[in-house]
Amino acid sequence: IMQDADADALLIHAEKLARTRHPKMITEVLLYRASFEFHRKHYAEAVRYARASASAARRYGQTTAQIKAMTTGAIVLTEQEHYDEAIDLELKQLDLVRRSGAESTILKVEGNLAWSYVLIGDLENAAALLSHGTSLAKKLAANYDLITFLNLSGDVARLRGDKETAFHYY
Repeated sequence: IMQDADADALLIHAEKLARTRHPKMITEVLLYRASFEFHRKHYAEAVRYARASASAARRYGQTTAQIKAMTTGAIVLTEQEHYDEAIDLELKQLDLVRRSGAESTILKVEGNLAWSYVLIGDLENAAALLSHGTSLAKKLAANYDLITFLNLSGDVARLRGDKETAFHYY
């Protein structure tokens, strides 16, 4: 608990410094705060800080920071089982990241969105994202991501009742 209090005090100090001396650093400080609150299981606060970080990043034209903040927000919302909100955020994030053209980030966002679709039982949208993600992972030689996409594809096939295809993916 003492470590939490120390971290809290440091984050409050960092936020004050960012706001008064280095305004563009506020996106990073707020994102650290969001992660800190998430790990303390203070989910509402984590979402609030992630949204504030994304907003500040958008204001300062920090696309990468905005995408990271949106990822954190979506993870927290998923943890809370607020799947519709998480999917809405992930769709906005996917649009943003596709415009940036960062294929490795597209891959991560598509994987997160596919997982969210699996969680709500939308296997059609999940399968479409997984198909694209599998191809992209092969193209980028992103083997860890490829394994994740193949396993999720196996889960989709299994949930559809297609054990043979699921075994192929696994």
